[in-house]
Amino acid sequence: MFKEFFIFQDYFNHILESVIGYSLKVSIAIALWYFLKLIVKKIGKILFRTLEKSRLEEKLEVTVFNFLKSFFKILTDFIIVLIILPYLGVPTTSIIAVFGSLGLAIGLAAQGILSNFVSGFIVLNSKFFKCGDHIQCGDVEGLVENVQIFFTTLKTFDEEIIKIPNSKLTSNFVVNFSANPRRRVVISFQVPYDTNIALLKDKIENLIIFDNKKFNVEVCSPTLIVKKYTPYYIVVQARFFINTEVFWDFQYFIGESIKNILLDMKIKLPICFIPFDKVYQ
Repeated sequence: MFKEFFIFQDYFNHILESVIGYSLKVSIAIALWYFLKLIVKKIGKILFRTLEKSRLEEKLEVTVFNFLKSFFKILTDFIIVLIILPYLGVPTTSIIAVFGSLGLAIGLAAQGILSNFVSGFIVLNSKFFKCGDHIQCGDVEGLVENVQIFFTTLKTFDEEIIKIPNSKLTSNFVVNFSANPRRRVVISFQVPYDTNIALLKDKIENLIIFDNKKFNVEVCSPTLIVKKYTPYYIVVQARFFINTEVFWDFQYFIGESIKNILLDMKIKLPICFIPFDKVYQ
């Protein structure tokens, strides 16, 4: 009876020592994780600060620079895990086997994530847009804030922040409004049949060319055309090209000015007047 009790006590002490010893290892591993993360963070700050000072950021563009920051963080986290696991008694071959199996499982279960990862490199390599550009992807439109490994961040004109999976940028059409220095504006409106189209054309073309001193921009190919005839009114369009940087302000200015011209010419606006927000690129 006493012999069995001492055997059990020795066995219990052995288990307790093993638990305490492994708990100590885990605690040290956690402390090592935070220590290595702190070192890596400082190295990263020094590295990217050096790149900024050497003006390399401008050569890489802000988009690529932010992408490298995100990739550096994920890569260093992976390396730290590989350093710590052997300390906890996990053999290197087992680590490789586990990560291999894990990679296969993740690849099958999270094809979308891997697609976003690969698409991130495609987006950067294509250089179709960069931070600060005004783009549209599907029904989402805004300014590019950041491009990271899995997501691209857009800021809409309503100050909303939208994250688009990179795979969406490679599988959908993307319009970069900032890529061309000029954009086309088309404003449609309606006038009665008794309107003097020639006089209206002169006034609107003069407005677009000469009456925009405050913008001090070049307007190309201004014209007024008759779009179509309806049983009750004529649909006309004012068309012109304008510098991209003043696109929004200038189209609103022209829209308001056209309405004033119509009122000065005593042209009665139809009941179903088309608002000045029909803009085409």
